[in-house]
Amino acid sequence: MTGKHPQTITIGGASGYWGDAALATPQLLAVEGLDYLVYDYLAEVTMSILARARVADPDQGYATDFVSAAMEPHLQRIAERG
Repeated sequence: MTGKHPQTITIGGASGYWGDAALATPQLLAVEGLDYLVYDYLAEVTMSILARARVADPDQGYATDFVSAAMEPHLQRIAERG
């Protein structure tokens, strides 16, 4: 990103719900000038799925594959980007 104002930050939204496109992370990491990468797994559909899982098993109720599926394959690149 060229001509970026010194007080401007660039935020990439990698997901809007649990199960959203896995391609968003590498696509956003390719954006020059990206300052932050965020994931939002609190969509209504996600919350209902996670609530149902928690009722069935009190140890559940969270996005179980977030680290392994969304983050782990990209940690090296995220670390390189700072």
